Amino acid sequence: MINEGIGIALYIDLYLRLLELYKFYMKKDIETIVKVYDDAMRRVLNPLGLLRDRAAYFYEIGKLKDALKDYKKLAEVSPNETVFKERVIELELRLGK
Repeated sequence: MINEGIGIALYIDLYLRLLELYKFYMKKDIETIVKVYDDAMRRVLNPLGLLRDRAAYFYEIGKLKDALKDYKKLAEVSPNETVFKERVIELELRLGK
């Protein structure tokens, strides 16, 4: 059971490293990067770290509607994390919602 948890964490870490490589070194296009996020989130048991990373990515590149969707999901599943709620409020104000 412990080894399985380590394997899952390693799997997520590999995806995050691949995404870092694609974003910062290979300068892959947004569509490719989003496909990697989507693929990773389908394959891991607990994709919250990937969802948080994708939300931040969308925010950084100005895809605010997509960032808002992800931050809403994060706020829903992590109600004690006020940073997600604050980001939702900020994005709703910026998007006029």
